Amino acid sequence: MTEHIESVLALRVQHVAALLAAVSLAACASLAPGADPAGDLPAARVFADVAASVVSLTVVQGEGLDPEFAERLRRSAQPQCAADLAVCPDPLEDTVFEIGAASGFFIDDSGRVLTAAHAVAQATRIHARTGGGEVLQMEVEGADAASDVAVLRPVQPVASPPVRLGDSRRLRIGDRVLAIGSPFGFERSLAAGLVSGRDRRLGSSQQVPFLQTDVTMNPGNSGGPLFDARGRVVAMNTRIVSPLGGFSGVSFAVPIELAMLVAGDLIAGRPVLRGKIGGHLIDPPPAILEVLGLPMVAGAMVSAVEARGALARAGLVPGDLIDEIDGVPVRSAGELGRRLFELETGAMATIRYRRGTAAASTRFSYAPPPAAAVSPAR
Repeated sequence: MTEHIESVLALRVQHVAALLAAVSLAACASLAPGADPAGDLPAARVFADVAASVVSLTVVQGEGLDPEFAERLRRSAQPQCAADLAVCPDPLEDTVFEIGAASGFFIDDSGRVLTAAHAVAQATRIHARTGGGEVLQMEVEGADAASDVAVLRPVQPVASPPVRLGDSRRLRIGDRVLAIGSPFGFERSLAAGLVSGRDRRLGSSQQVPFLQTDVTMNPGNSGGPLFDARGRVVAMNTRIVSPLGGFSGVSFAVPIELAMLVAGDLIAGRPVLRGKIGGHLIDPPPAILEVLGLPMVAGAMVSAVEARGALARAGLVPGDLIDEIDGVPVRSAGELGRRLFELETGAMATIRYRRGTAAASTRFSYAPPPAAAVSPAR
């Protein structure tokens, strides 16, 4: 009897050990590269899949590439220069120009590239180098300084592999993201990091709800794509914040869904009014809420209003606390900025706000009302 019990116990121990081994193998498999249960891919796999859609930009600003400069450059390349540099002209002497590096990515199959507006401002010539080494001459199709979005098109149409677009709104704080760019001119460099924050507002681009990451950014990364862990573009890298000018762990990107809205306006030749609300919004400090007699609730406070701007046309004034747009609660100035940025130029949104102890609603639109028709004099 004792031997039988011991045999049964031994079998049960073996069964439990087999189950534990199976669970362990399953856990290891779930952590294997390319087998993440959420569908995330290894960084090397993402780079291999998307690198062909990313371009490195060379931007010339100024008077440099004129016929006289080109002739000096050709003469400096003559064989006798190698023997006696004194007889050869310096091709860079007396030229006034700058060459900068930036990044971009294809957004359609005809060669259009999305990049940062500040990177191509005042450019006299732009070239894009593809992953295959092909160099394309580009021109600015349109640019919007407020959102820092620009669209480039090739002088000669060319077949191009567009990126796959994701949705930055689905990102969570802590999600892994990847960037490809040309920091300091080192083309096709890969960097990785995490999402650090969302709906951040910066400087003159107060109404752009930037995505914040800790991905390493340096000069030359501007305009490059920010990918999620599945290889979809979720934002366009634009800037860093640093007290010393170098990367300090804080970088920002324009959410791709907003960048593509601006790109659509630029390609269609429409004026870009998105984000131009005619004023400023802030997250209201509790002390200000108390002074103004407002309830301690979340929302976006109007801190400044420009005459004849969209906020002024809606009847809003500094101190108004906006807590709802189209029936959806507003929790912060960044969140309201995103919702207003997504609003079509000719569309109307209903905004609920508090002014002191009173609550009211108003209608908001970017487009000014049409001018009243004037009958001709008789």
